[in-house]
Amino acid sequence: AQIAADLIKGVDINLDLKNYQADPATNFTTRTDLNLALSKQLLNDRLIVTVGKSYTIDGTAPAANTQNNSTTQFLPDISTTYKLSKDGRYALKVYRKNQYETIMDGYFIETGITFSFTMSYEKFKEIFQKEKMKSGK
Repeated sequence: AQIAADLIKGVDINLDLKNYQADPATNFTTRTDLNLALSKQLLNDRLIVTVGKSYTIDGTAPAANTQNNSTTQFLPDISTTYKLSKDGRYALKVYRKNQYETIMDGYFIETGITFSFTMSYEKFKEIFQKEKMKSGK
């Protein structure tokens, strides 16, 4: 990924390989998926735009088994994250992703908005301490 990072400045590339095992109860075959995502940070690194897609590289793609083989499963997953604070502690994420559900035997589109609050601690016991104790006041 470092070679690609040198070729495409300011774009993060994420590769994820997932292997699914066969399930005899649902006639689900073994397959391997490659998830590819590209991210770009904008507005002084406060806005992150990510576009990605999952590809079946081994085995039978779930799209081949679905009754409704529409074009929606071929659209990429898109998410935008905006850091409400400079340190990124507060963030707002809007996303649209295409997921395959084995129980429904088909794809569905999930869209949503999430708000996240992130805190970091050096030691586990700090989680339970009050803010006054941590700052020494």
